[in-house]
Amino acid sequence: MPTRFHNAVVWTALGEPLKSELTVDDGLVVSNDVAATEFVDCNEHTILPAFIDGHSHPTIAAKESLGPDVTHCQTVSQVATAIGEWVKLNDDAKWAIGGAYDRSMAPNAVFQAAWLDGISIPVVLHSNDHHSIWANTAAIKATGLSEAELSSVAGVALNAAGGISGTFFETEAKNLILKHAPESSEAKLEEALSKTLDLMASLGVVATLDAWASQEDSLRYSRVNHPLQVELAHWVQPSNWFEYSGDAKTIKFFLDGVLGSATACVTEPYLGQGTHGQPVWKNSELREAVRHFNSRGMRLHLHVIGDAAVDEAIEVLASTKLSEPATLVHAELLRDDQIALLSGMNVFVCSQPLWARRDALSEGALANLAQSQHHLLYRNRDLLASGVRLSFGSDWPVSSPNPLIGVFTAVHRRTPNQAQTEALNPEQAISLEQALHAYTAVAAAQVGLNRSGTLEIGSRADFVVLDKNPFVDDGLSLPTTKVLETVSGGKTLFSHRP
Repeated sequence: MPTRFHNAVVWTALGEPLKSELTVDDGLVVSNDVAATEFVDCNEHTILPAFIDGHSHPTIAAKESLGPDVTHCQTVSQVATAIGEWVKLNDDAKWAIGGAYDRSMAPNAVFQAAWLDGISIPVVLHSNDHHSIWANTAAIKATGLSEAELSSVAGVALNAAGGISGTFFETEAKNLILKHAPESSEAKLEEALSKTLDLMASLGVVATLDAWASQEDSLRYSRVNHPLQVELAHWVQPSNWFEYSGDAKTIKFFLDGVLGSATACVTEPYLGQGTHGQPVWKNSELREAVRHFNSRGMRLHLHVIGDAAVDEAIEVLASTKLSEPATLVHAELLRDDQIALLSGMNVFVCSQPLWARRDALSEGALANLAQSQHHLLYRNRDLLASGVRLSFGSDWPVSSPNPLIGVFTAVHRRTPNQAQTEALNPEQAISLEQALHAYTAVAAAQVGLNRSGTLEIGSRADFVVLDKNPFVDDGLSLPTTKVLETVSGGKTLFSHRP
């Protein structure tokens, strides 16, 4: 039964003129010449292809939602207060595990366990870049390890006296604490995951790649059975990749850490530190693992942030005849020669548009880099100009899952409240259509979804209805734009029509 959405502003795909109608039949977009039997007056609202989030972490966001929320806290004392209030409301909790604290509240992002020792139970908080945790003394004692044993592990930050600080950087150090933390009940985890996916749908997202999933997460998704499409990337490590027996279509590799913690791998040493970051893999083993999973027809999803990690990824991928396109996710620091090489490779670069602005996260990265390197950050325009396939992902809960804010940032390179003079590398801004294309059609191709990401004839009827028209003001209204409806395959996932 063909339905025509009319009296609308319809953007169907990159380079296509705006239309005033969209006709849907049996879950697909059909020609507007088809005789419709139902009509929906859109009151001049805007229709876009629904968003595809090329890199997010719904399972992590769901787990964090069960603990104390400190994202709004601006001081350490506010964090302690927020946790204390949460403990009072959850007096049966054995541990308090939440996030995400602003790393800029402490020098060098090193937080002390004693600052949270007013809480009687073990506390573990994830940082806002999710590459470090902050634990109190009770949580550290739960490891059963001595100070000498803890301090011998890379990533365990020490205080001025040489003792354990309470901050643990990257996976090996974080897991010293996290492996002792109790898991929430399966019922709570499934309910939290369902709510997390509901939130994404309310923001216009109909599909995503959960880019750090486990076998247990796969089972949880199957039980939740949410209508939002989720592709899973199972994470493998140097210690366990050869044991992997799962059936995910995508395999996730971490090649390095993050710039703000000076754990991303860089060619030029970090300012005042003389270090180059922490590589996760030996080159030979990475090459072997990549070839193994590629031979099984699996997509490769590589976390690379520093330019040295990008070098390694390019080298390994260039020596492999890829069965499916690979994805370099983040790729924050890129040199000209790397962009030139990427333009000739069978890869996507999945960028996080919200990172390309001046805020606590980017300032932490900038502080560790020489001034001469700042212009190498978040080079979206240069990637597109070179013909690289640029997709967008939120990296939620590191960043907001709201694609509208991401698109705004890609176009204007600043927060909604900043002046244009405060923009971060504004020469790397891209057009509104290019940003929408990266968050729809290119992200769909990167994730491996067919017939998704555009509203061309024959495509899936995946679309979002907005209350404002971003094309009249170059997207300046996006931060205050509301999603009125999210539709997937012709079926409504979310509706907030007045």
